[in-house]
Amino acid sequence: MNTDSRTKNAVMNAFFGIGMQLLVVLCQFVGQTVFIKILSAEYLGLNGVFSNVLQFLSLAELGIGGAITFSLYQPLAEKDENMIRAIMRLYKTIYTVIGAIILVGGIVTSYFLDYFITAPTSLGNIQILFILFLMNSVVSYFFAYRRTLLIADQRGYVDSLNQGLFKILQVVLQSVFLIMTKQYAVFLVIQIFTTILSNYRVYSQTNKLYGFLKNKNEYQKIPRDVVSKLKKNAVGAFSSKIGTIIMFGTSNILISKFIGLAAVGVYSNYMLLLNSVSGLLNRALNSVSATIANYIHSREPKKTNEKFFDYMYVVNFFSLMFGFVLAVVLNPFINLWLGENFKLSEFTVALLIFNWVLNLMRNTVLSFMTAYGTYWETRWKSVAEALTNLVVGVILISTTTMVVNAVIVASIIVGIGINAWSEPYILLKKNISFNKRKYVMRYGFYVSIAIDISLLTIYSPVHVKSNLLIIVFASVVSVLIFTILFMLVTMQFEENKRFRKMFMGKIARTVSVRCAKKLDLQDSRVDDE
Repeated sequence: MNTDSRTKNAVMNAFFGIGMQLLVVLCQFVGQTVFIKILSAEYLGLNGVFSNVLQFLSLAELGIGGAITFSLYQPLAEKDENMIRAIMRLYKTIYTVIGAIILVGGIVTSYFLDYFITAPTSLGNIQILFILFLMNSVVSYFFAYRRTLLIADQRGYVDSLNQGLFKILQVVLQSVFLIMTKQYAVFLVIQIFTTILSNYRVYSQTNKLYGFLKNKNEYQKIPRDVVSKLKKNAVGAFSSKIGTIIMFGTSNILISKFIGLAAVGVYSNYMLLLNSVSGLLNRALNSVSATIANYIHSREPKKTNEKFFDYMYVVNFFSLMFGFVLAVVLNPFINLWLGENFKLSEFTVALLIFNWVLNLMRNTVLSFMTAYGTYWETRWKSVAEALTNLVVGVILISTTTMVVNAVIVASIIVGIGINAWSEPYILLKKNISFNKRKYVMRYGFYVSIAIDISLLTIYSPVHVKSNLLIIVFASVVSVLIFTILFMLVTMQFEENKRFRKMFMGKIARTVSVRCAKKLDLQDSRVDDE
């Protein structure tokens, strides 16, 4: 088991997580470019709709993954190998059953795809293509459960490295074979192949890191209280999963049904870029999730208050900074990459960025909620979130001329009307030491900045040209401008003062060490003389 310090684990997870995510983003960008050039916007839209349909099928997972991760924190902290073996055996059994359920459910669903997709006949046999897409998800359940152990043990960097390397392999093979064959089916077969290889490698690595998993002796019986808590968290996680899927998994389906696959393709390009950036940020933030849980489980509740607001400061700084950069360069980049025909209006992009930043800002509360295991407490919130988003989305897209904007506005309404207050409320009930008034003030301040950033997309006094060097230069300048402005407007925040003190302390220590080395060197020279 992992015996390294929390700081070292967090740094390792962040370093490899960010590095591999950068490679994955580059690969996805290259892969999407080849995909669009060789196939068409309709195929890209079809790929997006398949992903959304599959998200609904993954409800069979019941959110058990998060519940299992939470149940592993305690035995890992206590180095209870027998309990870890028992939990992982239970996890394996559950995931094998889930894989079979998704396979059967997917095959049945394939006969009803016409209800979700209005596709031209030139795309071929949609049912066969969907089943190939389905198989990629099914095969992941047979070894992927081992990834949970790595993440819970603060070794997410092992998984990040594995996923990054196999993603590179996948994109290279898919690009080469797409150019050679121009067949979407071949693209999907390669995806299945690399998923199997990636999951098997994780299985092999965990066997080496946790040799006791290979022990075939009798398994310890999991105590009733652990099983009871696991069931409770699984039910709560299931509700949460419904909310997540309907919030983020219905967009492409609604756009396909009411507008068309080509519109899904255009929307998918923006979501690829936004998800790539958020994936990069989430990699860095998620790298400390297990560290937060470990900290909470070994400290008094009151001591976590300062850490919470420090983390909130960091999360919102990066969320808003990335939003600021995207407000300046997103449309010029799309124009450079794909051309004028693949651009959305400035108003739509402003809505996209505002909704995107709002969701990133939730990371502070969500990370602490995961660490506290608040799955049960969020069950009704997630159902309300899901139903509101779906109903509002359908009403707006079917009764107005808002088209793609309808889907985004529905998500914003849910984000502000439900998530903005319910998630903090649940967390604050879990730890009453958190300063409620301070949280409300901070959140309102950050949201006001997010609104200003979104408006910049429409009313920016500077219009960036669709030139790669200019876009890169504009991005760098945007980062510098935002950082300076953010530091100035938060100068009186306690979090800002703590980070400045920590930063200046490190500089002082570095200078003192170097001076000491120079003095030692001079003394040694005097002694020699």
